[in-house]
Amino acid sequence: MSEEVLYNPYGESVLTLKEEIMGTQLTTVRYFRLAGEEDVGKSTLFARFKDSNGPQYNASTVIFFYNKSHFRMVVEYPISKRGEYLFFVDFEPAPDPSAEDAASFRRPVPLLDAILFCMDVTDQAHIMLIQERVATYKRYFRENMPPFLLVGTKADLRDDTLEEQLGMSITEKQILADFIGARGYCECSAWANTGINQLLQNIYNIIL
Repeated sequence: MSEEVLYNPYGESVLTLKEEIMGTQLTTVRYFRLAGEEDVGKSTLFARFKDSNGPQYNASTVIFFYNKSHFRMVVEYPISKRGEYLFFVDFEPAPDPSAEDAASFRRPVPLLDAILFCMDVTDQAHIMLIQERVATYKRYFRENMPPFLLVGTKADLRDDTLEEQLGMSITEKQILADFIGARGYCECSAWANTGINQLLQNIYNIIL
């Protein structure tokens, strides 16, 4: 008799406990967080992680908003870490902050292997906002602060002719990454699928 397949509200199959245990035995599990303002594009970025070789998104693309989700990835590099990985990802702030699985400093969370602090490259206000968010995390985690990356999102929307005027050049954001103690700065567009594979590789380099 075949086992009934259950689905969550997003149309994804829900693994049984037995399947989950078997799956984690075959893969290495890692946890990381996407943190940033609500409109920075974290959910779109996560969707692209699961579809890193897919076409560009358009107006018909459906983006789901999760508090927590996961994706599997076969990692080729670094060669010493080659294998299949299961990445659990949560979002701060959570799309549904009242839910039990919402990311919060008031609730215990699994040990985070990394944090991706996301900022919209088209909005200069995010320079100050991201510094404030990183400072909050450092006050909370103290000496246990996980390694983190600074990620510039929506790169396809930036008007390079205004870049110097707005003080949002790539060089300046790399300086900002050094200032806040990030392991590096990555710029990408989940919508246009540019810079995603490089970002994933940088994630692998710090958490595998």
